Amino acid sequence: MRTLFVAAVCVLEFNAVETSHAATNWVSTSGNNTTGNGSSSNPYATIQKAIDVSATGDLIMLKAGTYSGTGNANLSINNESLMVWSESGPSSTIIDAGRQKILTASHSGDPSFVQRSSFHGITFSNGYMTYGGDWNHDSLVSINTGALEFYDCVFKQNEVKASYVTANVFILATAPGASTNSSFFIKNSLFVSNTIGCGGWVNSIGGGGGGVLMGPTNCVLDRDTFVQNNLYAAT
Repeated sequence: MRTLFVAAVCVLEFNAVETSHAATNWVSTSGNNTTGNGSSSNPYATIQKAIDVSATGDLIMLKAGTYSGTGNANLSINNESLMVWSESGPSSTIIDAGRQKILTASHSGDPSFVQRSSFHGITFSNGYMTYGGDWNHDSLVSINTGALEFYDCVFKQNEVKASYVTANVFILATAPGASTNSSFFIKNSLFVSNTIGCGGWVNSIGGGGGGVLMGPTNCVLDRDTFVQNNLYAAT
């Protein structure tokens, strides 16, 4: 096993400043999806519930806590541009994916306008996937169209593993066949103690692989830190 150690300057200073938005939907680990109305005093219980009731331009606010179980892993954003903020920052606001995928996003609409969703001050941990597609790839966080942005976030103790020699696996990636306007923007975030079991090598013609991020040339990393991430050949 090889340890991938890439250090950069990264200061996780979190300021929960709300930007302009249409409506705010609150989520708490002590909330209720049935009787909650998304207010700060009567929040929803799961992140997916807040996503499902939100419209483009809305803000989702997460109260401090560890979000796990149904409705907090395998999250799906479809056709909305949303902002997801934590109230208290990544040290106290954690999405525990429970050994499942973390997020898939697909934005639609006017192709000349890149729709985007953003996450601010959240830790994403315990995500897991195994993939065996021949000469193809998969990831824990995936985008089909539009942009995904992460600010002041932490990706910690996630694992991806190739189960076939020509498979490629990533923590974040654009989906196979994704629109050319798909992109990632990741700023002031930390990737630590993630494990990536890559595909192998087929004679002299190439093979599988893996890494933290795969995307088109318009993906941007800005003042992020990568430390103690383990990269090895799984096949």
